[in-house]
Amino acid sequence: MRRVATIVAVVLGILTLFAIAWQLRSIVLLFMMSVIIAAIARRPIDRLMNRKVSRSVAILIVYLLGIGGLVAIIYGVSGPLAAELTAVSQNIVNGYSKLQSTWQSGSRIGPVVSNRLPSPEQFATFIGSDETAALTQVLLGATQGFFNGLTQFLLALVVSIYWTADQLRFERLWLSLLPAGGRARARNIWRSLELGVGAYLRSELLQSLLAGLLLIGGYWLIGLPYPFLWGLIGALAWIVPLVGALVTLVPLAFIAWLNFTGVEASLSTFVYPAAILYTIAIYLLMEFAIEQRLYKRDRYGRVLVLVVMLAMVSGFGFLGLLVAPPLATAIQIFVNEMFSPPLPSPEAQTTAQVTGSIMDVDTLQTRLAEVQRQAGNLKMPASLRITSMSERLAGLLEKAKQI
Repeated sequence: MRRVATIVAVVLGILTLFAIAWQLRSIVLLFMMSVIIAAIARRPIDRLMNRKVSRSVAILIVYLLGIGGLVAIIYGVSGPLAAELTAVSQNIVNGYSKLQSTWQSGSRIGPVVSNRLPSPEQFATFIGSDETAALTQVLLGATQGFFNGLTQFLLALVVSIYWTADQLRFERLWLSLLPAGGRARARNIWRSLELGVGAYLRSELLQSLLAGLLLIGGYWLIGLPYPFLWGLIGALAWIVPLVGALVTLVPLAFIAWLNFTGVEASLSTFVYPAAILYTIAIYLLMEFAIEQRLYKRDRYGRVLVLVVMLAMVSGFGFLGLLVAPPLATAIQIFVNEMFSPPLPSPEAQTTAQVTGSIMDVDTLQTRLAEVQRQAGNLKMPASLRITSMSERLAGLLEKAKQI
């Protein structure tokens, strides 16, 4: 009976935690975003620290470069992209007129479909009149959602800076909730998850950025209309696993088909086929050359990714499709760490190892005495703090030597 009561209490506790997390989902999402940003920045910060750069300076450099690069990309793309979107809105009307005239002059089902569609004049009036109030409301809602998301991102960025700057304190805080015997293993699992997921996300972001730059440059040289718009679509599509390439290739193939059928007769016949081949080449370059240098796919099973993708798409749609690969990475790392052999216990130490440990304690006591001697030359607040910590360390070292 007592065992049943314990199981029921644990289940109720877990359900309560899930209910609280759901009610505070915005805060939980903010925390998860901050941890993800910190995981992405962890390795560059560690590399700078290995080059004798202080931790605070390394954090400042990495975050300034990241924020500055993001602002530079947005500023550099926004101007040409806005001009292309304006031209697209005008060309939509012209393309609709040409498409309907082609169907009207055709045979069989073409005229029937054309008669059921609005006339070019009605379509142009709809695009430029007050009847687009509903569309305007949708755009305003999307804009408001964008700014809300930007605000959440900035808050997550600030929290991630605090998380990165005081990582050890945060780790000690949540590890203190666990039993003492499992804290080392939990810390190793957490750090492996952080490094693995951070490496995957860094790889995807760098590949998306490089793919966007190469696509924009290549489309501009080919002479493809709206190179910035197509390049942005191609860069964002790369992040979508498995079906991301189709997001770019299917519209290009459709427009190429319209070109061959004479609807877009003013364009060069070979521009869109060349763009399709170039896009395929860039995606193959990303998949088999660049990605192999940035991230090793064998860190998680492809079958696991597929299973997680099916489950996430069924539950969360397109957002689940984006979240599935890093989630599969985290699951694979967690499983590997859980089934890895545990660290040897102190009772399994040999006599030689114990002797070596005693010698290590003596060495540490000598170093601690040197630190205590140098602490006397510091100013008062720092001297008192180091003296207090050194006294506690001296007591711990003495107990360790006795044991």
